[in-house]
Amino acid sequence: MAWEWVKANEMDVARFATDEALQLFQLDESSFDLKRQGEFEMLLKAIYETLVGQEIQYDLELESTSDLKQRVRTPVEILQQPKQGTCLDLALLFCGLCLGYGLLPKLDM
Repeated sequence: MAWEWVKANEMDVARFATDEALQLFQLDESSFDLKRQGEFEMLLKAIYETLVGQEIQYDLELESTSDLKQRVRTPVEILQQPKQGTCLDLALLFCGLCLGYGLLPKLDM
C-alpha cells in the first residue's frame, strides 16, 4: 500500500517513521549491549553506518496525485531493490530505525 503525506499537515509526516524496517535491517553490533552500557551515541552511529552500508541511492520524488501531497516510500521499498529514496524517505527510515532500537529521534521539517 502506497504511503502519501499531505504537505499542509507537517506534523503528520511523523506517522511514517515506523519500526517496520527492523525486519529487513541487522546491525553489526549488539544494540542491547550498547544500550546497557549507556552507549547511545555509539548505537546511533551503528544505525547510521549500517544504513550507509546498504548503498541506497538518492532518487527523485515519486509522482503524486497532487502538488499538495508527497508519496513516501515504505522501508521495504527503500531497503530492497532498487534501493532508492528521497531525502524525506531516508530521514523517515532513519527515524523509524532509531525508534525501533529504543532511541527517540527528532525530525524537523
